Amino acid sequence: MDVRFFIARRLSNKSRVVTAAVAVSFLVVIIAVAVSSGFRYEIRRGLSEMTGDIHLTMISEIKMDGAVIVSTPQQVAVADVVRGVEMFRHEQVNVPVLGVVENMAWFTPKELPNNKYYIFGQGGAERYAAEAGVPVLGHIPLIQSIMEGGECGTPTVATDSEVEKYYREVAQKIVENCVKQG
Repeated sequence: MDVRFFIARRLSNKSRVVTAAVAVSFLVVIIAVAVSSGFRYEIRRGLSEMTGDIHLTMISEIKMDGAVIVSTPQQVAVADVVRGVEMFRHEQVNVPVLGVVENMAWFTPKELPNNKYYIFGQGGAERYAAEAGVPVLGHIPLIQSIMEGGECGTPTVATDSEVEKYYREVAQKIVENCVKQG
């Protein structure tokens, strides 16, 4: 769930300022409700750049069994991956890094299904994962229906079997790596 989507639906077009403490409290409640409802796996989105108060507070407030790092292939994005992996591996944080997902890895037009266009470069996150000893969990191509699903709040994996196969592969590897971590 993207909190911005939730807030946008509830508060119309009014601008809101949310402090780190309020954001963390909000997310802790959402996670507590999910856990009490029987969810076993939580997918947390949005720890981009991983340097702010919200990110560090979330990590200290909520027990995490592992972290999945998502990046595009370009080097400027991989710089964030480096900081994220280092933060999770820091002795005071000590959260296992389950792997890296390379998002927007390529584009394949429907009319040319055998062609791959590497719009954002090729393999940047994958190269870093190899250097850091972190598994690559998968590659998600640039697919228009993913954007459209994000815009309207409908998970594309529920409506597009082509997309579902990529996410299923990543999810399976995440579960396998969680099991390995114990």
